[in-house]
Amino acid sequence: MVQNVAVGTRPRRFAARPDGKELSVSSELSGEVHIIDREKFTIAGNIEFLPPGVQKIDATPVDLVITRDGKTAHVTLNHAARVAIVDVHTRKVRGYIPVGLRSSGLAMAPDEDTLYVADSFGGGIHVVDVKDRKVTGSIPLDRTPSGVVIDSSPGRWTGIRRLLHHLLRTRVPDLVATTMKRLERLQ
Repeated sequence: MVQNVAVGTRPRRFAARPDGKELSVSSELSGEVHIIDREKFTIAGNIEFLPPGVQKIDATPVDLVITRDGKTAHVTLNHAARVAIVDVHTRKVRGYIPVGLRSSGLAMAPDEDTLYVADSFGGGIHVVDVKDRKVTGSIPLDRTPSGVVIDSSPGRWTGIRRLLHHLLRTRVPDLVATTMKRLERLQ
């Protein structure tokens, strides 16, 4: 440990900007993401969330990912059942994507065109088209997921492709072709 930095109530997850200068930390019960300056170890700013038609108390950020170019962050808002789209540099929310019953964890596909969002109340993973800002399908599960991890390390595509193909073929047949084509473009 290098330094302690106090953030809001119940910090959940963090993501570093690709340039390493800032760390974003979700504070679930405070309803904010705090931005930490990694050189000074101080709070450089914060982002608050209030999707239309949602009470402030329900906008509870849990998970977040930042794109490779460092321009955009996607933040799950748990009880609000939304994913917020945030401009990293201005720290402004650019929009919200409705997702299931409770959006908890998320992961971004390596091509950054797709988000996979865990729905801890709906019992599934929702597939979100980033460009169109909408859910394009869902993968029902027998459990209540709280997170999603995509292992994109070298040599792992075979296992990921096999798992996704099985899940999609057996549960959501209309997503097989689209998802498999996206995976093949990445190889």
